[in-house]
Amino acid sequence: MSEFDSNESAGGSEAEENYTDYTYRATRKNKSDIVLSVVMYVSAVVAYGFSMIDGIGSAGILQYLALVLIVAAVFVNYRYTWQTYAYRIKPLESRNTGDFIGYSFIVYKITGKKSVMAANIPCRDCIKIVECTHKNKRPAALAAYEKPMRYFFTKNLMPAVYYTAVFRADGGIVFIAFEPDDEFLSYLREYMNKKGSE
Repeated sequence: MSEFDSNESAGGSEAEENYTDYTYRATRKNKSDIVLSVVMYVSAVVAYGFSMIDGIGSAGILQYLALVLIVAAVFVNYRYTWQTYAYRIKPLESRNTGDFIGYSFIVYKITGKKSVMAANIPCRDCIKIVECTHKNKRPAALAAYEKPMRYFFTKNLMPAVYYTAVFRADGGIVFIAFEPDDEFLSYLREYMNKKGSE
C-alpha cells in the first residue's frame, strides 16, 4: 500500500491486492521560488528602511508596500517552498460489488508531515494529456476548451515543462496541471481508457 493510505479507509481492498498502484512525488527542479521570495523580503526591508528616514513624505505608502511584499513572499514560500504534491494512480473499485472498475488519478497536497487529498478523478475520464512549457502555457491542444476549471498541482514556481491532464467532470472540463516523471506519465497514459468489469 502507498504511504498515503493512512488518510483513506484502512484495510485494503481486493482491487488494491490484485492491481498495482503507482505514486510519484513532485521534486524541486529550479529555485525560482526561493529567488523571488528573497528579492521580496529584501525589497520589503529596503522599503521599510526608507520609510523611517526623516522628511520622507510617502512613509505610509512605503510601509504599506513593505507589508504587501512580506505577505507575498510568505505566500510564495508556503505554496512552492514548503508545499509539494504527490500523484498516484490507484485501483478503483465498485462501491456496490468491490470489483475492479479501472483506476483513479489522485493528487495529494503535502505540507511538512501533513498530507491531504486534493483531487481524485477516474483515469477513464481523462481525455488527453498535453505537454506545456513556461513560455507556452496554453498550447493549441488546450485552446479549444472554453472556460475549463483549472487546478495547478505543480511543485515549481516556473517549471520549464509540465503537463496538463484534461478530464471530463460533472461540471464540465477540468484542467489539472502537474509535474510527473516519465514513468508515471506513461502509466497514466496507459490507464486513461482502461476499464475493468462494470
